[in-house]
Amino acid sequence: MTHADPITIKRHVLNEMIEHATYSLPSEGCGLLIGRKRKIQTFLPLINESKDENQFKITSKQLERVLSAVSFINQEVVAIYHSHPSTRAVPSSLDLRNHMDTDVKMIIVSLKHLKPTVKCYEILNHLDYKECPLIIDNGSGKEVNENGKKV
Repeated sequence: MTHADPITIKRHVLNEMIEHATYSLPSEGCGLLIGRKRKIQTFLPLINESKDENQFKITSKQLERVLSAVSFINQEVVAIYHSHPSTRAVPSSLDLRNHMDTDVKMIIVSLKHLKPTVKCYEILNHLDYKECPLIIDNGSGKEVNENGKKV
């Protein structure tokens, strides 16, 4: 698997997303990560409207409302997040088929182990993917990767 260009996410946004994933158990959590130019600034949690605990579903009505707000504040959707309560942070075939826009990255939070795993992916033609390194902005000018190593 090849790597795509990195995405930067603010530490507090990463923490909010992980908290939302944990709060959503036993179902999958989902939401949008917005910002500009590959830099995630804000987390917008969404309501998972799926009745299946192993899937997430966002209705077009909910999505339209949120996308209108994103446009109003002159931001863009950088990534869509969802969690995997009991499996690895790797896109499933269903995740790939249902991904809404190949320009939008997919971030998966796995809660399979005690310490959550977070991975970012670029989805290619709804059939394949490549991992995007996540750079975590600690707000102190020191950025680290998803493994906690300085970049």
